[in-house]
Amino acid sequence: MKKVGGLLLIASFILIACSSEVEGPREEDREESFSQEQSPEGNSNSEEAGSERAEGNDQEEKRSLNKAEAEEVMNDYKSTFMEVAENADQQGKVANYHSKEELLTYFTSIMSQELARWFADTYFVEKNDELYIKAMDAPTWLDNESEFKLKKVNDQQYKVIQERDNEFIGHLNMIYVLLLQDEKWIVDEIQSEKLNRASNPISSEDKMTEEEAIATDRQKS
Repeated sequence: MKKVGGLLLIASFILIACSSEVEGPREEDREESFSQEQSPEGNSNSEEAGSERAEGNDQEEKRSLNKAEAEEVMNDYKSTFMEVAENADQQGKVANYHSKEELLTYFTSIMSQELARWFADTYFVEKNDELYIKAMDAPTWLDNESEFKLKKVNDQQYKVIQERDNEFIGHLNMIYVLLLQDEKWIVDEIQSEKLNRASNPISSEDKMTEEEAIATDRQKS
């Protein structure tokens, strides 16, 4: 009996030891389990952060402008004006538009308000409630057959620069300032810089606007 009692006592100690080993998880185990339970929310935050970064990259790509896109903007700028000019009759009366204000609405799809106003006032006149185009040389457009430079001013502004040399405008750099407005690139301003035949550096005194260049051409003629 003593041996049986001793064996029972030893078995009891073994059971107690085993039960102590398999009782609830340790504190560090509970912490690890808790962090794993929270991981879906953590992943969600990570995904949101990644989405925000991707959106930021998309916005940066929208702001950037390459030469092909700049040339497309310049072509739209030209075709917007030429569509009106080419639809005028032999007397110069413009079809589809009867006032400068109507013309402004159309021009501002690709130009700034200031440039559109300058185009309307320079090239068109209102007579008897009708709109007429003036008989004068067309603006200086970007020459698609010649090279041009694209200079970034900031995320919202670029300059298209092209050297031109002919008897009508002389030797100069034409500068077309492109502006990002409402997620769309438009032509904001036209400038020109006089160049001499040796293409020396240009001083600020040599800069002129498109309007001044046209006035100079008139004086030459």
